[in-house]
Amino acid sequence: MKKVVALAIFVLIAAGAFAQDAAFGSGQWLENMREGAQRIRSGTNNIVDYVNASIFRGFVGGIVQTGTLEDWFAIPDGVKSAQNEAVVGQFLEAHPELWNGPAAAIVIAAIYKVWPGKKNPGS
Repeated sequence: MKKVVALAIFVLIAAGAFAQDAAFGSGQWLENMREGAQRIRSGTNNIVDYVNASIFRGFVGGIVQTGTLEDWFAIPDGVKSAQNEAVVGQFLEAHPELWNGPAAAIVIAAIYKVWPGKKNPGS
């Protein structure tokens, strides 16, 4: 019974991560997920921040993996996922006017700007 209660609590907390005021998959949503990672680094986090940071890492990683396979990005050997996340984070900070657009497009633009590949993602 304790496991069921613990699982229910975890599901409710995880659901709270998606109950943001931003639409799922928007730039604002991506920024909200990134803020969780920032709070973890600063030590001012809560359990939801771990969920948000994991979502941010997985989302960015998935787009980077896909873009690399499609030759949109030419990411040098040795680049860690944290570097890709930092690139996206800096891009988000520099372009809050894009937060109302799709999160995937923001990640693609950020990574392409730093490590452009053979193909243009927009073509």
